[in-house]
Amino acid sequence: MLFYTDDDRVTVSVLRTGPEPASEPRQLDTMMYAGVCVREGDRVVHTVQAAQDPSWVGTDQVRDAILDGDILTISDPVDSGRPMRRHLVWRRVATGGQVGQDGPPRWSRT
Repeated sequence: MLFYTDDDRVTVSVLRTGPEPASEPRQLDTMMYAGVCVREGDRVVHTVQAAQDPSWVGTDQVRDAILDGDILTISDPVDSGRPMRRHLVWRRVATGGQVGQDGPPRWSRT
């Protein structure tokens, strides 16, 4: 799940969906963090203030972010230096009423 609040806070919780267990000590079945977020053009910067992995605290998680209606695609930046880009696609879910009403948006992974 991905939560953005009106006061620029973010909470991220990602769970492994495949049946295979983690094969390496650093590879986990979950990833969770929270902090503040800033939008910079087509990028979003999450400054991590609390995390399941303490080494993430104080880091900036920079991602390309494309919003198309109720679909948000978050990707590794093109200039990340990684050999492959990862993309997570999220769909906005209503928070008690119509989308955009009754609180900040929540996103669920598609």
